[in-house]
Amino acid sequence: MKFKKGEMVLVKHSRKGNFKGIVIEDFDTEKDEWYNIKVAKDQEVIGINTYWQEGESIPARRGLCKVERIKELK
Repeated sequence: MKFKKGEMVLVKHSRKGNFKGIVIEDFDTEKDEWYNIKVAKDQEVIGINTYWQEGESIPARRGLCKVERIKELK
């Protein structure tokens, strides 16, 4: 699935849990190994040794996570 810069996504990560993110750079989940995502507004993600806050880039790798498109209410 292809994602474009600025889209809101739901990331289901096997190690970091579920969180909302924003695509930083276009990627394709079938071709790319790493996905460029930053943590969405009012979100925080807590890993084993690392903590990510709103706006920070977070590593998302194919095989460890699934990404779904979210439609935001305006």
